[in-house]
Amino acid sequence: MSSNLIAIIAEDETDCDVFRQIIHRVLGTNTRTKSWASKSSSTLKRKLSAKLKVMTREGCDAFIIVHDLDRNPKNNSLNDEKQLRDHLELSCSNINGIRKYICIPIE
Repeated sequence: MSSNLIAIIAEDETDCDVFRQIIHRVLGTNTRTKSWASKSSSTLKRKLSAKLKVMTREGCDAFIIVHDLDRNPKNNSLNDEKQLRDHLELSCSNINGIRKYICIPIE
């Protein structure tokens, strides 16, 4: 059994399920995962830093953070990917020594 525990943090449980499937297909079904679905974009952004700390204490040593690139409701254009990535990176910056991968799916 793998000693790694990979955290999957996403807006929705279905996103967590998809990434768990990918991890198991690539690394094998013995790879352990732990997921947290925030239920909304704003909750993920607001609670990401605290959740990373908790999941680190729970033994997670790698993190996959998934946040959709939403559309701006005012003009229906895609929001700025760099701005979203910078925000997520900043939320992770106060936790040293973690391996993290930020995935921003675009429609």
